[in-house]
Amino acid sequence: MQAEGKQFSLNGRPFQILSGAVHYFRVHPDYWKDRLLKLKACGLNTVETYVPWNAHEEVKGQFDFTGILDLVRYIKLAQEVGLFVIFRPGPYICSEWDFGGLPSWLLHSPDMRVRTTDPNFLSAVDRYFDELLPLVEPLQFSNGGPIIAIQVENEYGSYGSDLNYMIYIKETMEKQGMKELFLTSDGNTEERYMNGRIPDVLMTANFQIKPEKNFGFVQSIQGENKPLMTMEYWSGWFDHWGEQHHVLSTEEMEKVLVKVLDIGASVNFYMFHGGTNFGFWNGANLEYDGTYLPTVTSYDYDAPLSESGEMTEKYFKIKEILKKHALPGMVPANLPVIPKIAGKINGQLKVEMTHFLPFNEILDMIEPVQSSDVVQMEMLPINMDQGQGYGYILYKATIDGKSKELTFQHPVKDRAQIFVNGKEIAVITATQNKPVQLKNLQVDSKENSLDILVENQGRVNYGKEIGSERKGLHGDVKIDGVKVTPWRIYPLEFKNTYMAKVRASSKWQIISNVAKYDGPMIYKGTYTPPGKQDAFIDMQGWTKGVLFVNNLSQLVIWTDLSQLVIWTGLSQLVIWTDLSQLVIWTGLSQLVIWTDLSQLVIWTDLSQLVIWTGLSQLVISTDLSQLIIWTGLSQLVIWTDLSQLIIWTDLSQLIIWTGLSQLVIWTGLSQLVIWTDLSQLIIWTDLSQLVIWTDLSQLVI
Repeated sequence: MQAEGKQFSLNGRPFQILSGAVHYFRVHPDYWKDRLLKLKACGLNTVETYVPWNAHEEVKGQFDFTGILDLVRYIKLAQEVGLFVIFRPGPYICSEWDFGGLPSWLLHSPDMRVRTTDPNFLSAVDRYFDELLPLVEPLQFSNGGPIIAIQVENEYGSYGSDLNYMIYIKETMEKQGMKELFLTSDGNTEERYMNGRIPDVLMTANFQIKPEKNFGFVQSIQGENKPLMTMEYWSGWFDHWGEQHHVLSTEEMEKVLVKVLDIGASVNFYMFHGGTNFGFWNGANLEYDGTYLPTVTSYDYDAPLSESGEMTEKYFKIKEILKKHALPGMVPANLPVIPKIAGKINGQLKVEMTHFLPFNEILDMIEPVQSSDVVQMEMLPINMDQGQGYGYILYKATIDGKSKELTFQHPVKDRAQIFVNGKEIAVITATQNKPVQLKNLQVDSKENSLDILVENQGRVNYGKEIGSERKGLHGDVKIDGVKVTPWRIYPLEFKNTYMAKVRASSKWQIISNVAKYDGPMIYKGTYTPPGKQDAFIDMQGWTKGVLFVNNLSQLVIWTDLSQLVIWTGLSQLVIWTDLSQLVIWTGLSQLVIWTDLSQLVIWTDLSQLVIWTGLSQLVISTDLSQLIIWTGLSQLVIWTDLSQLIIWTDLSQLIIWTGLSQLVIWTGLSQLVIWTDLSQLIIWTDLSQLVIWTDLSQLVI
């Protein structure tokens, strides 16, 4: 694509970029095609996506481009549905994403200066681009792929003015074979546009209002004989915890969009579909007065496609406007058919929590760090000595029963729950650094427990403060003026490997025992959705915590600040928070999950649950009358209706006859034959084949 003259050209023909932002890492891969088809059906010809470095390299040197992070698959899918791609790899992306997409392990180096020519930072960028760019280089337009433009960094003018840094990022991309049209994007003030520019690289504008002002800044710097484009036309806005949902009216959007198109400018809707900030990936902002504002789980953004992928009034208005105001020939007369919406079930499905895991059992599965001082999570000697990235961090100490007041040298980052002898006595935040009066002490004991549970609520993603966003406790923690020491520090990262241990734990207790315990807990419940519709989870009645759905998605909930409804299409929940009711609409009727070769969960209706954890345990529950447990290769227990108990403790042969209707023969480890009422034959001949014959039908798996 060329940017000579006042209009883009592609293959020698005039071209207007009509684009929408859909971030692959905020959308379940099963829905990528649906969202892309809806984008194209709206009249757009291009999809834009950022690339989050921290998600692809969460631990230094360990790269992940699979599942929801399969960028290559996503770009190829865009081409398959007939879309071009604007590629924005950063390394900084902002995007209301933790640390603006930069990896947390950069903060393990106390002298790291991000987004500068600091050799330590640039060498990390080089290693990242060495992994990322060879994957997408073949997908450029000139190589037969859909990528028509590449952005250098992101809104750099609001952070710095080091032209050498920007040139380095561009040249590093070029060394990896990136050769499509390079762009920069900035907004709001002429100074920012000046600071973020690179000679001979097309400037684009970011705004929600006042297109004339922003395009005026661009033209005053790079001249009027260049195409105009808004790289980010903000179709809505993001939300912080405790705020009302931000909305940009369709009427206000229409006024600005018509102005942009009528001057022949190109546009990228940011966002066209926002999706969800899964896991702990949400970012945060600092107000001018220093107030810390973490971003919510939902990234709905009041975008044309809602968080759950439904078309809004804004969607249809955009389609109407593009047909009337885009350049001739840019919007085809016959647009694709809009994909059908899966829909939601009428009514509600109530789910009760059935089990819980006490806090001490949660901690027993974590190896603590012993330290004489409190340590920020990024500085912990874990994850290949690169620190903790996300989640919670617990600081444990022992204090005297005559203690009076707890003080912190520096504000907590970001929210701390303080427990004495297991009971919560206070909650403080980054903006509420005040002394805490100690309660619930055993006055005559010198062995009182002090627990400080600190939540990383998301690193600031915009502004000059991003380089100082280390989380947890920093500096001295004192009681009555005396430094507290030593500490046991527990990193609560809630990674998949840890959650697999949690699910497989034998320490789960039935929910009726929960009143005996204080403090944070993990709660577990299951439900069976009646169809293949999607679902929202209504968390009213809960307070603060994290929601895990089948270990595939992880959602932060906080309902004491504002009501929260979370969208999901899945069907098993593990929740770490306080106990209350959970309401779920719809979901899927069948789900199979296999994580880390250690856990398999199959839930097909309300009567059957199969869990395989490692190679040592199999639990099959079919209604309330039958339980089969296989522990290792030496024991088999079958319990049916309290009337039958069979135990196999040999590895050779077992023959069981129960009544006139059932014969079970097990000869060795290779064959199982079950004959019941002459109507069913089950043969298992090895570990790979199962044949079931029932009357005149046959199923082979």
